[in-house]
Amino acid sequence: MAASLHAPRPAGLHLPCMWRLWRGAALCVVLGLCASARAETLVVLDPKAGPGIRNLGRVVAERVVRQAQAMGMEVLGPHDLESTLGWEAYKALVDCGPDAACLGAGLASIAADRVVAGTFDRNATHYRVRLALIDLHSGRTVATLTRDVLIASRHLREEVDAGLPALLRGEPEAMGVLVVRSTVDGSKVVVDGEERGTLDIQGAIRVELPPGKHAVTVTARDHLPLERFVVVEPEQETVFVAELFEIPGLKKALVAKPKEQPPPAPELRMPWYGWATLGAGAVAVGTGAYFGLSARDVMRRARDQDADGVLDLTRTEALAGRDAATAANLMYGLAGATVVAAALMAVLAPEEIPPPTAAPAGSAPAERKDAPPAPPPGAQPEPQAKVPAPSAGVGLVPGGGVVFVEGRF
Repeated sequence: MAASLHAPRPAGLHLPCMWRLWRGAALCVVLGLCASARAETLVVLDPKAGPGIRNLGRVVAERVVRQAQAMGMEVLGPHDLESTLGWEAYKALVDCGPDAACLGAGLASIAADRVVAGTFDRNATHYRVRLALIDLHSGRTVATLTRDVLIASRHLREEVDAGLPALLRGEPEAMGVLVVRSTVDGSKVVVDGEERGTLDIQGAIRVELPPGKHAVTVTARDHLPLERFVVVEPEQETVFVAELFEIPGLKKALVAKPKEQPPPAPELRMPWYGWATLGAGAVAVGTGAYFGLSARDVMRRARDQDADGVLDLTRTEALAGRDAATAANLMYGLAGATVVAAALMAVLAPEEIPPPTAAPAGSAPAERKDAPPAPPPGAQPEPQAKVPAPSAGVGLVPGGGVVFVEGRF
């Protein structure tokens, strides 16, 4: 019997089967890579903003959409969500801010993987942008972006664009540290409109800030405030020393001034002729009282006490009573006039000139500034006019009285 020329094939080395296995494994790997390379769907919401700055918040959202599209992501922007969910539902999503649980519930009907949401507000000097990248499957905040942009700088878009690539890649934001020192004890430090504390010469305040330009204000009592813009670099420590200067002229203004005494009240001094006038007035009052009592007695007797229609008074007595009443009125008027005259004399009386101070022995007498020039030697002195002394008096004239005041005032 002839031997067989074909040797048996070893088990497990069937080439067609091995080829099929390798091809299937390669296909699975390729399909897995394709599945893992599927583009993520990103939802971008308007940041929650206050009234008056919502349009700027929409500008920030549009910058996020543009950057995500440039990175090859599938993006659902604010306009897409408004048309899909409706305005009320979209507004409720915006009001969630960076709250992951609230956003997950509101976007449950949207096939998306991640969402960018946050807040946008302002203070007196800065815009404040707070954005967060949130994973909708796990509810975890992947990355954040914080920017305090000076309003007057007009660099809002540039500052936001600089931090968006790292945010969308899910990378943690690189922060910087600002160290503030001062040359005056008790200095107050304000960074981007927010008070950060009080420091002394030996101490310092450390503030962790996002990269960019920040407004720093340092104030101290009795010193001029210092305001500067400091650029903080990422992952670096920036030191700022505030050198404060005293307010010019403050110490002189704070020196206690001697208390000024009020000028003494002017004194009313009654001259002798004023007292004489008052004395004449007192005499007039007494005389008027006498005539008044006489006239009153006549009037009392002039009444019809018997009720018989006949007055118990003669014509002569009636005329005497009338004259007494007239004299009493004149005396009272004269007394009032003397009081007025005495008051005028007290006001218009010349002030007393203090006696001259005796000059020291051997010194020439001081000359008055208002003194007339001395006459030349040998000239005859001019005669001085005599000034009459003031005088006053009262008198009676037919039908009345008179008060006279004479003199130079």
